Amino acid sequence: MSHFVAVPHVVLDGKGIFRIYLVRAAEGVRFGDLHPGIKAIFILIGTKDTRNLHLRALAAIAQVAQYSGFEHSWLSARTHRELRDMFILSQRPRSSQ
Repeated sequence: MSHFVAVPHVVLDGKGIFRIYLVRAAEGVRFGDLHPGIKAIFILIGTKDTRNLHLRALAAIAQVAQYSGFEHSWLSARTHRELRDMFILSQRPRSSQ
């Protein structure tokens, strides 16, 4: 997604499964030659029937990652709860559905 953010996807067999895992890699993880220092990884795991949630999550991640202070906030969060709250409570348009 950027020099800082990666969003790997896993599609599972079955129904009704959707998970997002947030991974902070302070030292950076290599995602190929073009992205050698990814520090924010959002892993999306779901079944085909949760495609709508998958797309909405991608849109939310893109909006949060575009925030000018995202990189600093991501790296300075002290706990997993702060990372989660930063993502969930960030300012972005929300649908009423």
